[in-house]
Amino acid sequence: MIRTGHRPSGVPLRLVYDGRCGFCTRAATWIGARARGRVVIVPSQQLDDDALDGLGLTRSDVDGAAWSIRPDGTCRRGHLAVADALRAAPGWPRVVGSAILVPPLRWLAVPGYAAVVRWRRLIPGPPGGGPGTGT
Repeated sequence: MIRTGHRPSGVPLRLVYDGRCGFCTRAATWIGARARGRVVIVPSQQLDDDALDGLGLTRSDVDGAAWSIRPDGTCRRGHLAVADALRAAPGWPRVVGSAILVPPLRWLAVPGYAAVVRWRRLIPGPPGGGPGTGT
C-alpha cells in the first residue's frame, strides 16, 4: 500500500516499525546502523496519534505493518517499506532492497512479509522496546 502524508523537505527516510517485536527491533536497528543517517528508525510506540496523523498514518496502520515515509511524504507499507529502508543503505543492502522490488522476488516478498508479521512474536530477537533513534 502506498499513501501520501505530510513531510517537511530535507528529512531523511523514516522507518516506523513495531518496537515490541524483538525481530523487528533487531532488523530495524541493523538497517539503521548500515544506512548511517539516511534512515530514521522509529518504534511506532513512540508516536502518538497526532504524530501519526502528521505522517499520514493511523495507529491501526502501524500496528499491522512497518511503514516507510519518504522525504516527499509517500508512505509505503510492509515489504515495500523494508525495501525502501534497505535501499537507503550503501552496498549489498541496497542491492537486496532493489531486488525485493523486482518480480519474482516482489511476488515472494508479499507472503514472506505476511508470514513474518503473523509469527513475529515467535521469531527470535532482542526484547522489544526499540532503539528510539528518532521520533
